[in-house]
Amino acid sequence: MLDAELQRVDYLATQRALPDAEITDGGLKVVPIVSQGSEEIDDWAERAYALLPRIRVTDLLHEVDHWTHFTQPFTHLRSGETTTETRLLLTAILADAINLGPTRMAFACPGTSLPRLIQTADWYVREETHCQALAEIVKHHHQLPLALEWGRGKPSSSDAQRFPAGAQGEATGRVNARLLAMVLAFV
Repeated sequence: MLDAELQRVDYLATQRALPDAEITDGGLKVVPIVSQGSEEIDDWAERAYALLPRIRVTDLLHEVDHWTHFTQPFTHLRSGETTTETRLLLTAILADAINLGPTRMAFACPGTSLPRLIQTADWYVREETHCQALAEIVKHHHQLPLALEWGRGKPSSSDAQRFPAGAQGEATGRVNARLLAMVLAFV
């Protein structure tokens, strides 16, 4: 089925008949999706968002950490101890996850000291600690009743294929997807 569909797409591309897309020497160009929502849908969306509590992201991360203990792997590089300043650690993780960096994150978070944020990031936030923290979140996901509805968690909808797309979006490259996935796992 995949082969047949790819042949159909190839044929449509050579005929310049792909709906909302065009293949050129520069690559694939796709027409951006325009929202076709009605005012009624927008109204319901606003009502739904109004029901949600407005909290700080670090407070949400603190709650997720309470459930999963995902900050436990973020240990001091030399001593191997965990930090007592969990909120500062969560702020450093978030700054890394959204590629904001410590300087802009300290500016965005009144009361956060830039030197302490840099020190926390340098001593606690590393590639291996991110991987271990993500494993803790995944382990917690597997214990949730809803997870059982999706099976044992062995197969994945991802087949490790990567299709490069044009990078003309304003926000391209501003979000570290690998780390953001960990941060937003429960959002």
